[in-house]
Amino acid sequence: MSRLFPSGTPATAVPHSSLRYDSQRHFGNFTRTRRKRVKTQHHDTFIKDVILLPGPKCAVVVKHKAKHRLHQLGHILNGFEFQKSWSRGDVEAHIRHAFVDKLPPDISIELLMACGNKLIAPKLHAGQELCAELIHKVYKSKALYVRPLQSLETQSNDSSCEEENPEENQPSLTAQANESFPSGSAQQSSSTVSVYVADDDLLPSTSSNNNNYNNYLSVLATLSDVSSEDEELQTAMLASLQSERATECTAPPVKEILHELATKITDHTKSKFNISRSNVLDGALRGFKRGSYQPQNGIMVRFSDDLGFTEEAVDLGGPKREFLRLLIQALSTSSMFEGEEGKKNLTIDSIAMREDRYFFAGRAIAVSLIHGGPPACFVSPTLFSCLVHGPDRGQPVLEDIVDVELRDKIKRIADSETMDELRAATLPLEDYLASAGCLRPLRRLEDKTLLVKDLLMFQVIHRVRGPFERFRDGLRTLGLLDKIQAHPESFRPVLCWVPSTLDSDVLDNLFIIRRSAKATNRWNAEDAVIPFWRDYLCDAEAEGTEKLASILIFATGASRIPPLGFAPQPSIEFLHSDMQSGSPSQLPMANTCINCLKLPLHTSYNTFKTSMDFALGNTHGFGLI
Repeated sequence: MSRLFPSGTPATAVPHSSLRYDSQRHFGNFTRTRRKRVKTQHHDTFIKDVILLPGPKCAVVVKHKAKHRLHQLGHILNGFEFQKSWSRGDVEAHIRHAFVDKLPPDISIELLMACGNKLIAPKLHAGQELCAELIHKVYKSKALYVRPLQSLETQSNDSSCEEENPEENQPSLTAQANESFPSGSAQQSSSTVSVYVADDDLLPSTSSNNNNYNNYLSVLATLSDVSSEDEELQTAMLASLQSERATECTAPPVKEILHELATKITDHTKSKFNISRSNVLDGALRGFKRGSYQPQNGIMVRFSDDLGFTEEAVDLGGPKREFLRLLIQALSTSSMFEGEEGKKNLTIDSIAMREDRYFFAGRAIAVSLIHGGPPACFVSPTLFSCLVHGPDRGQPVLEDIVDVELRDKIKRIADSETMDELRAATLPLEDYLASAGCLRPLRRLEDKTLLVKDLLMFQVIHRVRGPFERFRDGLRTLGLLDKIQAHPESFRPVLCWVPSTLDSDVLDNLFIIRRSAKATNRWNAEDAVIPFWRDYLCDAEAEGTEKLASILIFATGASRIPPLGFAPQPSIEFLHSDMQSGSPSQLPMANTCINCLKLPLHTSYNTFKTSMDFALGNTHGFGLI
């Protein structure tokens, strides 16, 4: 032992400090030192370039001369400062204030982002809104594009958005993918997925060949699945790509879709409707509830005047169009719907629920569209979104609430800036909050956002869930709802309000003028009246679209051009002489069954205009002036 341990100390008695010293000398110090995490600086604001596009047709990224023109017009804000606390409404309000001289308050806007050469709208989760915080995450370094839904009255136009040379300086696929995702995402995906571009056909372009762009979207979608650094960004981007692809590939014209559905209609069997113009909705409900009624049957309409006398009219199309026009008007003003004109939501009516009128309201809209009637054009964007995506994904806004007192109280909650203001704003609504299932303690000011959202969902959607389900079931008639959900953008203009496109040129081109033989007295007389007819259309356009609609009603029975169009094509003939008296008729006549308008032959425009105005203002039915 003395040889092994010269110092005479046993092995087990070696001091612990010397062993630790030897270990540290050979292997280094094992003592852990806690790293100080670098604190990330969080800013309450961020800056972004905002570009106001001149019109709704702009769908590509502005570059070069187009961007320079927008700069000159004051349509580009460089380094616009956003507050991260801004809601979607605050973002729009501040953008409108910044473009107060360029963007009228009555024109709606949508916020877009660049994806290659295309402009797309980010698609978010159900319940999400494009607030400033989400703009900061999703857009990253990209500019925010503001596209108005109507053309702006500037020296620019929609063509300024188009590329002068779309082939020039086109970014590579890798550069576009890196630009679309956060820093580091592209590097991570490049080690996992190899993308080989065989030729330039995969690069996005503004040409009419949509297949190339679809390939580009497919590649971007593949890259997106690999990277997961920012889940919200990935979700928004992928949904946007899917939406863009669906819009590019599967948005056929609504006329083609309705023509396909109309093939189910058979004219061998007719469903009869006996209608009084003073109560169109009641007569329609009786017809729909009749046991022999089938949606695929043709429609036979018999009108009676207020005294109960049957009008002398055989339905070859005209009475049906008038019936469907009056029916859609009656639905929009009925107690089943509420809201401002053109933005109607469902409301609760106990009588309508008991008589299942909500189902027949949906059926009436489906029948009108598929049987050649007018579009609805009164459904609100919120209700349309619920029909397409389901009520649980609805996003109602404050303007959907019709009760002014309730709307003001909810707005007071949304505008609260302190906890005291928030508690004071909720106090008058305690009973309503309890009924809505929203009576809960509010501990933070941020709780108001979720509270307002829940109140809107209850008042606009959950409260009318039963009527909504029956209304949606009615829209399933002849398979219409399935087509609406498959092609929502095709059906949006025929269900939601859009500005009327009816003008003098549209009406002039709509009617085919049937002339007499050339080089005859009748030809010469007609030749003098045709300019009167076109001048009358121009004067009617100056009075407003309602006057033009009255001309169309007089000739066809429809106030708008139906989505399915007219059959037969509207035509104009001339009243050369009365078969009974032998003298020319002084007033115009119409046969709405064949969409024929017969014009009187006058030698002065004032006389022609007076006779037209008298006829349009005093017509109450078929053959009644």
